[in-house]
Amino acid sequence: MHTRNYDILVWGATGFTGQLVAEYLLRHEGAGQRLRWALGGRNLQKLQAVRQQLTAIDPAAAQLPLVIADAADEPALLKAISDFAVVCTTVGPYALYGTPMVAACAATGTHYCDLTGEVQWLRQMIDAHHGAALQSGAKIVPTCGFDSIPSDLGAHQAIAAFADTHQRMPTAVTTYVRDLKGSFSGGTVASQVSISEQSADPALAAHWRNPYSLVQGDTSGLPQVGDIFAATFDAEQNCWTSTFLMAPCNAKIVRRSMALNANPAIRSIAYQEKMAFRRGFKGWALANSYNVGLALMQGSMGVGWMRRAMQPMLPQPGDGPDEQARIAGRFVFEVVAGDASDRVQVTVRGDKDPGYGSTSGMLAEAALCLALDGDRLPQVSGFLTPACAMGNVLVERLVRAGVTFADSGAKVAPKA
Repeated sequence: MHTRNYDILVWGATGFTGQLVAEYLLRHEGAGQRLRWALGGRNLQKLQAVRQQLTAIDPAAAQLPLVIADAADEPALLKAISDFAVVCTTVGPYALYGTPMVAACAATGTHYCDLTGEVQWLRQMIDAHHGAALQSGAKIVPTCGFDSIPSDLGAHQAIAAFADTHQRMPTAVTTYVRDLKGSFSGGTVASQVSISEQSADPALAAHWRNPYSLVQGDTSGLPQVGDIFAATFDAEQNCWTSTFLMAPCNAKIVRRSMALNANPAIRSIAYQEKMAFRRGFKGWALANSYNVGLALMQGSMGVGWMRRAMQPMLPQPGDGPDEQARIAGRFVFEVVAGDASDRVQVTVRGDKDPGYGSTSGMLAEAALCLALDGDRLPQVSGFLTPACAMGNVLVERLVRAGVTFADSGAKVAPKA
């Protein structure tokens, strides 16, 4: 990649999450003193308004450059990104607005990170642009928010902790979502609507159902484990579990990380992700209620007329939780790596609303990692995952965003 004059372009800076990312960068890195960055989007007046708002945090923000281009105009995007090492984009739904930017970054060797959870679109992008990114040296790293950094880096850390403790690789990793408090913005709702619309296409729906849909080539030799779609009792954890809303994306990202690893023992690890509830009748009732509610919501979104009727009542793009709600949020994942004899647990915690407070920090730190830590990162390119592209370096950075990965150091004895 040739030398660039700027480090990061925050693309979509006028959107709800884009503004949070810009604010995070300003608070932690300043406006041009340590980090050379800019705000980007299609509307000059809105970008000027965001820049003006940022001056209340730091008057130096008035000097932030503004980059104008239409998200659908690939030639304009090629020109817009030519001076930047990294594009950090929040412009979704990505299936509607993200393809030209991915193509431009892959072609020019510009590193890229986003917040997508749109599995069908991800597979299309892998097939279309992985080769170009390999050739250009671009690290294309989607899912750098709550989808799917906690799961992907949690599994990465749990595997390493097990290997360090037991001098061998685990055969399975399971993530249990133990605590979750947050809310949705209009952008998230718009992405879910886009996923539902695409799922009407049988070929695209098949990607959602296939646990290895983000892995190219023959997957017959990989562990035959699927995603969780029913309430079940987990005897090892002594609790009821159910499907987790984000698991169909998160689990596929983790499995892609494992499949891209050069170690065949890691490629052979089975991965699943679950929402964990309490034990007993209350746990059974909660798990089943959650599962039924999720199924009803997804089923309604999958029917055209119902989806159209619901949309005016849902949060609109640009809407999102206020600062107090973002600060009050949290999440806790317990990631268990093990085999027939031993277990090791890594706990992933976020101290803010997962969808926005934590997500904006995770995306910003991913962009900073790609822009500033290149000499410490794995020397790989192509269509990657957070774990493959940044691994331990990003884990270290995320502490600043309030996201921590703690090895319990305890061996969890398996149930007979």
